[in-house]
Amino acid sequence: MKPNFIVLSIIMLFLFIACKKDNSEQIPVAEFTFFTSSRSDSIQFIDKSINATNWHWDFGDTTNVFSTEQNPMYLYKYDNFSHNITLTVSNSTGKTSTIQHRTTVKR
Repeated sequence: MKPNFIVLSIIMLFLFIACKKDNSEQIPVAEFTFFTSSRSDSIQFIDKSINATNWHWDFGDTTNVFSTEQNPMYLYKYDNFSHNITLTVSNSTGKTSTIQHRTTVKR
């Protein structure tokens, strides 16, 4: 009886570790960078997120314009204003992650 219990315990331990590993790999982590584009005065946003399948960008200005592109480009209408750019990402399981960076638009 003891050998069966030991084998069953080992199998359950491996299953627990495997399930835990799969779940942790699916958690998205939001991150991005940005730079002024050489084309006009637009700002190019570059997604650096991990495990993301959906993107929602809030450019932090009063126009209430949003984007669901992975790497959007955006033209701010006014100079010398600070903006809180927010990226929320999600994955196929519905888990989300949000990050915010602040920038001042200067041309």
